[in-house]
Amino acid sequence: GRRIGSGTATLRAIEAWRRRLARSHPEREASDDLRHRRLAIVHSGGDSRRLPAYAAEGKIFAPLPSSDVSPFPAEALGTVFDGVLEDLESFEWPEGGGVVICSGDVVLSLAAQRLSFSSDGVEAVAMPGPVERGAGHGVFAVEGGRVRAMLQKPDAQTCARHDAVDSSGRVNLDTGIVAVPWPIALRWLELAREHGLLGDRPPQVDLYADLLPRLAEELLEAGPAAQGPARSFLEAIRSERAVAGFSVRSIPS
Repeated sequence: GRRIGSGTATLRAIEAWRRRLARSHPEREASDDLRHRRLAIVHSGGDSRRLPAYAAEGKIFAPLPSSDVSPFPAEALGTVFDGVLEDLESFEWPEGGGVVICSGDVVLSLAAQRLSFSSDGVEAVAMPGPVERGAGHGVFAVEGGRVRAMLQKPDAQTCARHDAVDSSGRVNLDTGIVAVPWPIALRWLELAREHGLLGDRPPQVDLYADLLPRLAEELLEAGPAAQGPARSFLEAIRSERAVAGFSVRSIPS
């Protein structure tokens, strides 16, 4: 099928879940029905080129061997999904509920940290790592806990140029975990509806490369610019970045 990107897919998943709730409780307002509810979205798309044996069922169901660092008992053989689910169940969600988005191809084993998310704005989770590792990940340039800019797979020189390297030579690597309170998520749905992302032929918008960078204080253009409905949607997101806010919580590596 057509690729629509993780951003468009996220918004369409939220909308599908909202509609399902509306059918179950037609007498309630959408905002009332969503209050205190928690929605987890785990992205597990892609072609699984590095794990072709799991292309059909999805790499999120690839087995994980038990080890000293595994979140599973020694006698258990879990999957990537089991590890992701354990992390999600340990989070303290924003007051009033919200959406937590994460990647389905990494197990971070965060249950012991009991992460709690704020209800004040969009909040991402970063993990410190060597600057060389940034070339394979997203990197946050952070100032006072706020995201100044998002860098996509930057080399060491790019990280240094944007002051994304700390005094110990490490950078804030994007873990893929993002928490979005309901008021912001619902506003994104309104914009998505206005700009055709919820229609029959939605444009491709990436969550990490297109949408989230628009919430940062500085927007660093990288790669081809979005066109048509995708561009107008992202411009609308950018114009409202102060409303959403964008902060980062760094966890021990």
